Amino acid sequence: MKKKFIIKLRKFLKETSPRICEAVLVSASPRKKGRCIGISKEVSKLLKKSRTIKICDYKIYPCDGCLLCREGKCKFDDDFLKFVQVLKKFKNVVFISPVYFSHLPSQFKKIIDRCELFWESGKRPLRGKNFFLILIGDEKKNFIKNVLPTIKAFCITTGMKYKKSIYIQNK
Repeated sequence: MKKKFIIKLRKFLKETSPRICEAVLVSASPRKKGRCIGISKEVSKLLKKSRTIKICDYKIYPCDGCLLCREGKCKFDDDFLKFVQVLKKFKNVVFISPVYFSHLPSQFKKIIDRCELFWESGKRPLRGKNFFLILIGDEKKNFIKNVLPTIKAFCITTGMKYKKSIYIQNK
């Protein structure tokens, strides 16, 4: 891991401490051994307690707009609610995500889209949890402003409190 990354991550965590002493770290990358996992390992070293999970390890179908969620149901029998249950176990939720085409990858987006069930039902399963985002991209441009409206809507829908984001250039 590049020293620049470590310095920036430590600064990010120091600025957010003591809010982050334990967290679930969520890799939103489709790659099982990519940069997001490397960063999650570095972040976990700086926390007292953490668990890293990968969206790609869960069988979660993308929303198809059937509108069954308006009745408080979802037609998919997959790992989505299991994924949400893991997040519920921690006070802090840290998503670590690559940037694809100036935005979030489809793996992350399908989680957000499936939260329509919570929006329609009024349930906020992650109420009171703190949300942090570590975004990684190849460009110098900071893509936080591109994803922030979506991230904030995700937090409102699930009941999480948006706290802080950081963009790390992958070069």
